[in-house]
Amino acid sequence: MSSRLGAAERAADQPNKRMLNTLASLLPADDDHRLAFRPLMTNDQLARELMEYAATALDRVQFRALRRWIEGASFEELAAELELPRPQDATRLVRAALARLRRHFGDQADE
Repeated sequence: MSSRLGAAERAADQPNKRMLNTLASLLPADDDHRLAFRPLMTNDQLARELMEYAATALDRVQFRALRRWIEGASFEELAAELELPRPQDATRLVRAALARLRRHFGDQADE
């Protein structure tokens, strides 16, 4: 759990808004004709699918950094936990993981 002010506790089965907001651009726009009858995917489904893909596609350290960041860890905390020399190294790990997820799920949204 993060020591930052305002960090809220959440149940383990709830999607993390931080990740969903970061990846929101992958979802079709509200005026997309494909949403006329029902949503393509719920937030819970999206979060689950993102993390399942991340667990298999990312290397172990990158996935751990992403998961801990989603749980609310700061880059300073990540650097300490992963024994990285600088917080910027943790930032790079998380950004690379998010970029890979965007590429993978962005390609699927275009279909």
